[in-house]
Amino acid sequence: MRGYVVTAGESETIGEVVTKLSKHRISGLPVVNSQEDLVGVISESDIIRRFTYLVTESTGRKLLSTLPESLDLLGVLRKTDHEKGEMVFTNLRETAVSEVMTRRVIAAEPDDTIQRIAELMTTNNVNRVPIVEHGKLIGIVGRADIVKRVRSMDRTTAPKV
Repeated sequence: MRGYVVTAGESETIGEVVTKLSKHRISGLPVVNSQEDLVGVISESDIIRRFTYLVTESTGRKLLSTLPESLDLLGVLRKTDHEKGEMVFTNLRETAVSEVMTRRVIAAEPDDTIQRIAELMTTNNVNRVPIVEHGKLIGIVGRADIVKRVRSMDRTTAPKV
């Protein structure tokens, strides 16, 4: 478990989150409220979904559903109506995290085993599992952490993370 966790506040913007994701070279963040309670998770997938939604709304193409289609359409939009294209990016950057975050958080407790956390990741198709104690975020385990631990696992014990 990594005890230092980069987080997003629920009132932050997607623009601020994108900066953190890029700076720390990660793909998602736990979201905390002003009392530091874990209230959600925001990932690149959530941001891409919002981007696709904004392009769809901006162009009126209700059947638009994929990132490549959205990027193609945005390219056309920026050439034909640069102002509208820029508005999509501005709206995306200024969207509050609370509007797009995933509220159903798959979390674990400090005494859960690495096997249990790996099972949570696999079963729920998530890339990271926040570690929570009494509602407070105390750490996080990502896929890379699982891979690193696999090398050092003793076959007779169930190591803690």
